[in-house]
Amino acid sequence: MALLWVSIHFVIVPRIGEFRPLIEHRLSTVLGVSLRIGAISARVNGLMPVFEMRQVRLLDAQGRDALLLKTVTAAVSPQSLMDLGFEQLLIEQPDLAIRRTSDGRITVAGLDVSLHTATASETSVAADWLFAQSEIVIRSGTLRWTDELRAAPTLALSQADVYLRNEGRKHQLRIDATPPPEWGARFTIAGDFRGPLLSQRPGDWRSWRGQVHANLPQVDVRQLRQYTNIGVDVDRGHGALRAWVSLNRGLVRDVTIDAALADVSVRLRQDLEPLMMSMLSGRFDLQLDEVNLAVKTENLDFALHDGLRWPGGNVQLAIKDRDDGARLRGEFTADRLDLAALAQISDRLPLDREMHAKLKQLNPQGVLPSVSAKWTGPLTQPSQYEVEGSAQSLRFSANANRLTNSSESRPADAPTAWSPGLENAKMSFKFNERGGSAQLRVERGSMTLPGIFEEPTVPLDEFAGDIAWQVSGKALQVDLTNFKFANVDAQGEGKARWQTADPSKSASRSRFPGVLDLQGTLARADGTKVHRYLPLGIALSARRYVRDAVREGKATQGRFKVRGDLSEFPFVDPNKGE
Repeated sequence: MALLWVSIHFVIVPRIGEFRPLIEHRLSTVLGVSLRIGAISARVNGLMPVFEMRQVRLLDAQGRDALLLKTVTAAVSPQSLMDLGFEQLLIEQPDLAIRRTSDGRITVAGLDVSLHTATASETSVAADWLFAQSEIVIRSGTLRWTDELRAAPTLALSQADVYLRNEGRKHQLRIDATPPPEWGARFTIAGDFRGPLLSQRPGDWRSWRGQVHANLPQVDVRQLRQYTNIGVDVDRGHGALRAWVSLNRGLVRDVTIDAALADVSVRLRQDLEPLMMSMLSGRFDLQLDEVNLAVKTENLDFALHDGLRWPGGNVQLAIKDRDDGARLRGEFTADRLDLAALAQISDRLPLDREMHAKLKQLNPQGVLPSVSAKWTGPLTQPSQYEVEGSAQSLRFSANANRLTNSSESRPADAPTAWSPGLENAKMSFKFNERGGSAQLRVERGSMTLPGIFEEPTVPLDEFAGDIAWQVSGKALQVDLTNFKFANVDAQGEGKARWQTADPSKSASRSRFPGVLDLQGTLARADGTKVHRYLPLGIALSARRYVRDAVREGKATQGRFKVRGDLSEFPFVDPNKGE
């Protein structure tokens, strides 16, 4: 060490200019690129000297200027000299070129920091040298990013300050730079990585673990998508973005984005119309590996240009074994899910055709304070599923379409089978592929039963009941227990059971319209309104007879009972005086 110290101070420092060709040759050999130094000087700073190089140029393999350095100050230590490196490199006002070639290689100032071979353990000599230096500082530089792989125009970042520190396995990087005016404001990118314990190659960055954080206080997302894949097609949008990207052995495992954007247009799939939003904010999180995928939003809030406002809330979707149809498992949870907003934008969401058709026909409204679902197999045809949740201010349209047999085939965008309509309902539900249960309550709302009554919408001051259903093969059974109802025409309570019919015994030769067993009691009823509640299965002449014949009548109590195959529903023949 003493001999080394004497040699540096009394041989190298006074004659440093004479060593310039040797230093150029040595550094070019170590870096693997041609290096040219305009002038070099040295001064003693404490025990160890500081070298200053001016007009330094690094040339890439094609002879182009990859790095222009006005001034480079290099501090050395005994350890750095033994490693043929520097304790600190301070670079002022460089013009640094970073390039991704068409074959995916990445070069920094002409230094190939990508892999030379397909073997993940091999890295370039330049990368090993770069990430073995203790500290590299760049001040007020210009960074030029050229992406030949994406065929994007060269991006020039000015007033760039770069800090790279390497301590054994630990590597820290920070970049502060100002983009072109059309991009937005000055931004920061920082990375914190750790290499494997037994790695012998400092530049083997594809074996690192760590996180990259980007803070873009003002950015045009349309410009950003030219240089990076953000997962969706964004036509426009500007505002603030913050992102955290977790890497594991060179692969992206977790991406978290905080967004506060205005005037956003995003297309979630190529065959869909874009979502046009006046504002968008919230947190988006994506986790993925070779077989699993998880997507989560927090405090999602957006407003469409037509005035619709998403109220916020959290949504989470997880898919496991996503490439194996039989073993695929999914989980979905959400809170404060606005059905009206969801239906309005459904044609712009990446859903299957059948789901688009159902949402359009039902036209649901209301809020799901909580909902969760689990399934096995493809979402459109799961082998097992379980859904649980609740709904408030629920409203959906009735559908009068009927299928004579459930085995009938129909296109994905055909109307759904018969379903009732509800308005101003509350519900909690839990069901799976074998059946389920629900608690339903309607206050100052209505129920619509198309094809059952001549006036299908029944106003309700109150309706409450428990619903349970079972599915066994093609057989379906629905039980309505403890139901109570009240409106201006009647008040009462009762119970009902409906089940599919035996095709071999039913007059319809089909499982539908099924068998009904309905019974209950009335606390009051208006006789002049009885005709409204006579099913369409009763002949029109009979219903008109009841309407015209009953002019007055009030019931203070009574019973009602209907039992039998609905395809053979009995009716009154007024011509026989019945």
